[in-house]
This record gives sequence, C-alpha cells and structure tokens, in this order.
Amino acid sequence: NVTKYDATFSITPATVNVTGVTLNKTSWTYDGTYATITGITTDKTITGITFSYKYTFYKKDANGDYQSVSGADEMSDITDAGAYKVVVTLVSATANANGLSNYVAGDEAEKEFTISQKDITDKTGDAFDFTITHTYNGKDNYDNPINLVYTGSVFSGNSYNVTVKYGNTTLDADDCTITITGVDKAGNNVTEVKNAGTYTITVTGKGNYTGTRNEITFTVD
Repeated sequence: NVTKYDATFSITPATVNVTGVTLNKTSWTYDGTYATITGITTDKTITGITFSYKYTFYKKDANGDYQSVSGADEMSDITDAGAYKVVVTLVSATANANGLSNYVAGDEAEKEFTISQKDITDKTGDAFDFTITHTYNGKDNYDNPINLVYTGSVFSGNSYNVTVKYGNTTLDADDCTITITGVDKAGNNVTEVKNAGTYTITVTGKGNYTGTRNEITFTVD
C-alpha cells in the first residue's frame, strides 16, 4: 500500500529595497531648469524584471522642516528656489506574470538638492541694466504722476504699476518688490512722483531672486 500525504507551503514575496538615488545636479542657481534622476539602485537585480517608482517631493519651510510639495509628481515640477528632497518608492514590477506580487516594496531612498535664489546684483550673464526716460509736462506741480518708461516697462498712476526685467526675464510681484523714494522740490521726503524732485527706484528680489538694486536715480524738473 502507498500512503499519500498532502502538504501545504507558501512562497513569501521578496522584499526589494531602494538603496540609492543619483541626480544630474544637486545644487544650482535658479534659472528655470530642473534636475533629472540619472540612476536608482536597489538591493536586488532580477533578470527580465523592470521596476517602476513613485517620486514624492518635500521642501524645507522657514523653520527648516520638510513639507510635502503639493502637485509635484516629476522632477520637472520642481524649478523654484528652495531646499528639497525627493523620496523614491518602488511601486510596480513589469515583465512578470504576477507583477509586483512576487516582490514587495521595502525601504525608500531619498536625495536632497538645492536651488539657490538668483542674485539680481550679479551683472554677469543676464544683464540687469535698464534705463529710464520720462516726459515733463511743463509744470513744477501737477495732480497726476507722470509716466516713467524704462526698457519697455511703465510706471503709471498712483499705484505705480511696474514691470522689471532681469535680462530677458520679466519679474512679477512674486519675484521682487519696487519702491520709489525721493526728495521733492520743497524738500519733502516722498514715496510717489507728484512734484519736481529727485527720486530713486529700489528693486528688492524675493522668491526666486535675492539682492537689492537701487542705482536708478532720476530727476523731474
């Protein structure tokens, strides 16, 4: 007689740990470009199996703590100045009839990178030179501010709507603040152009830019 026995067994999926991430650059000055991932390593290399990954991005806040970057899924989504890290997680395996069921995600890997603010006081490369031309309406005093035009940008009205260009890039309100200070004909310190006097435009970078430029001085006769 032959005695037959039944036995059960299980095969546990292999754990795959992400062990490293490399970028083509990890520190650069803001120029609108982004880093690319040039390599991801794991603790297992399996012939015929290709792993896919998810990227999660974090940015340091004012306190130096990392906060999740909403809406960022790819490296191309990160172009603004700041200190970041990308966390790489294994999410799938291809060329396998059972997909990731034979493999489970283990440890994640992360890589830090920094995009520095562009200093508007740096005159090399992109030029920050702009000139001011203005028209005088023949009066020492007038009710409405004159229009001041420089490199295609206009100061207009009491709000002084200003467009600043750094090289070929137009800076918006997220990139800089604009102030006008001066001394009018009567000797008063003023912050708007309504009377004859000497005035200075100050541009202060913020966001993707840093530094202050205030060498632009003009006179209204």
